[in-house]
Amino acid sequence: MNRRNYVFSIIFVVLILSAYPLYQMAQTRGILFYQNAFDEATYLQYDYSRINGNLSRPTQLLVTLIHKAGFSAGWVNFMLDTFCLLFFPLVFRKVFFQLGYEERNANVLSLLAMLLPALSEGLNPLVNRLFYKGLEHGLLYWVTLPETWSLPILRSPEPQLSLLLLGFFICLSLRVKKYWPLYFGIPFFYSFISIPMLFIVLSLHLNDLLKKRYQALIFAPVASFIIVSFLLWANFSYALSPEIKEMFVRTRLPLLSLTSCASLLLVWIFWRKIEARFRYLAFLTALSPMVVANQQVLTGWFFHPTNYEQYFGVLAVTCVLVLAIGRSRQMQVGALIIVFLFIVDLGRVIFKSNLVVNNKIQWTPELANELKSDSAHVAVNDVELSSRLSMAYSKQPITFFAYSQIFPKMAPAHFKEYLCLKQEIMGKPDIAIQFKDVFAQLDNAYRYTGNDFILIHVGRKSQFDVKYDPNLKPENCPPVLTKYFLVRP
Repeated sequence: MNRRNYVFSIIFVVLILSAYPLYQMAQTRGILFYQNAFDEATYLQYDYSRINGNLSRPTQLLVTLIHKAGFSAGWVNFMLDTFCLLFFPLVFRKVFFQLGYEERNANVLSLLAMLLPALSEGLNPLVNRLFYKGLEHGLLYWVTLPETWSLPILRSPEPQLSLLLLGFFICLSLRVKKYWPLYFGIPFFYSFISIPMLFIVLSLHLNDLLKKRYQALIFAPVASFIIVSFLLWANFSYALSPEIKEMFVRTRLPLLSLTSCASLLLVWIFWRKIEARFRYLAFLTALSPMVVANQQVLTGWFFHPTNYEQYFGVLAVTCVLVLAIGRSRQMQVGALIIVFLFIVDLGRVIFKSNLVVNNKIQWTPELANELKSDSAHVAVNDVELSSRLSMAYSKQPITFFAYSQIFPKMAPAHFKEYLCLKQEIMGKPDIAIQFKDVFAQLDNAYRYTGNDFILIHVGRKSQFDVKYDPNLKPENCPPVLTKYFLVRP
């Protein structure tokens, strides 16, 4: 692929995946409230990022700063997506240059590194069917695999920014021919990226240090697994707050990672096609999702193993495929055709899913003015839409029924307000029926603050502490002028 086609391909991908926000801009005169990956409507809200941003979650600090610069959560989403879709392939193009690939190959491989994860996500009908069969029959108790249909590089702010930083630190490590840049960068990555990356880097480093003395090919990953597990145990025991610890599940039973199985199978199939210098890296990368899916065997706990699959496991499959494709023109062409078909389909899914949710309500000057001036007192009878409408303006408080209110750091400030409004609405029979589903969803969410979500515990926990009783009768509710907006029937 020459430089002209490379630039055209990147622009094509950006436009396809930005079709919905561009459409929404035209409909709302520049106001954006959309998501193209799971939970973005929460993580990009000002209230959430302001409360949760800290040194262990630096990207939430960045989101807060962008809000203070005058941009809404919807615009944060659009800007981060565009920036990362443009610069991720450029950063990894530099990586492939440093690995000795000529320009045409580096162009193709950097594009594939960004786009190939689509084949391993829920957008793939086979993966989607396997996931929901596993969910239906309780197989997620023993097997973990991706759920989401989106690309990791599209989920703002994480793992999106961590993947961009990963490319930068790989470049720096290759340039200085040392491991320390990666060790320096790993603590700042999203945890579902940093933990498997630490296993890979430690294994490579230990192998380099010990290969002249021991059977390092085997010893290095075993030692790395033990070290990573110890660090996770120490972090859980001494660094995490009690509220966060309650989200973890006590277990020592193993899990089977399907992305790791797929990656290891690909390593075996393409062993001769992978350059000799990359074979050990391919093996370690393929092994890493299985390692992080089973750290609980040593630590005694885990949290949301599916996230390792859909934010790193799919990258492990991609890494093996990219190393196997290498300089083969036929494989490059075939892979590009397939991924571009998937990306067009992903653009369609993003557009349709946002259109379905956002078209539930008519965007009017009245709604826009209320969201801009008094968002905290806007009540919409749809939780998902309420969350997205909380993305419309910079430094906008969340609307009454946005889902993010149930999270541990936000629930204390919102629970009484929720009970008071619930009591007010239930006293108005003409609108109470319209909010029945909202109360059913948020009552259950407040009860356990989301800890009962199946993908957090995958069936290995059956009893959950009640955090908030949604049946309590609130006292001393202050008078509030609530603005009601109902979705279309």
